[in-house]
Parts: sequence; structure tokens; C-alpha cells
Amino acid sequence: EQERGDLEGALAHYEESLAIQRQLLENLSASDSPDSFNDIVWAVQLCASIEISLSRADAALVHLESFVEQASCLESATDANTLDTAATYWERRAEALDALGRTSEATESRTRAASIRTRIADINAE
Repeated sequence: EQERGDLEGALAHYEESLAIQRQLLENLSASDSPDSFNDIVWAVQLCASIEISLSRADAALVHLESFVEQASCLESATDANTLDTAATYWERRAEALDALGRTSEATESRTRAASIRTRIADINAE
């Protein structure tokens, strides 16, 4: 929508994604299940992606940094889908850090994502 010049539509979806994130946070508090962790990380990634596309890398990083602990929890998973969520999280974090010029931290995030992707490949090879 932003590429088509529909900034209002893009902002509306940005707000909608934040509402989804808040709902997922409530669900996480209620259940603390691995699926809730997956859901919240995907919601945060969506918010961060929209913020990055709107040149709001600093806002994206605020969202991503607030969920580092939850994303770290996903890394202990043994299934490829959950690990993919964790890897994608670290990749999004790297994008936000790159946009802010924090290259060494971005490199660390990419390295973490690459390590997880290697684990996924090993799981899929079995």
C-alpha cells in the first residue's frame, strides 16, 4: 500500500498489527504455551517489518528488543517451524539494526539466525 502511495492504508494496517500484537500478548499471559510464543514473535516481526518499510527502524527495534527473551525461548525448540520463527525474528532484528547503522549488532543477529537455519537444515535432513 505504501508503494502505491496509500500511506493512510499502510498506517491503518500498521495500527491493526499493533492491536493483534496486544491481543497475542494477552493470550501469552494466559497460557505461556510455545504456540503463543510463536504467535507473538510473528506479530512483532509484522510490526517491525511495517515500521522498517515506513523508515521507522528505531521503532521497529524497540518492538524487537522487547521480545528478545521470547525469541530466545524459541531457539530451544526441536521442530523446524518454531526454529524458522526464531531465525526470522533474528533476521528482522538485523534489518532494523542495519537501518540504524549498528552493523556489529546486526552481524551478531545474522550469525544467530544462520546458526538456527543450520539446525533447521539438519532437522529436515533427518
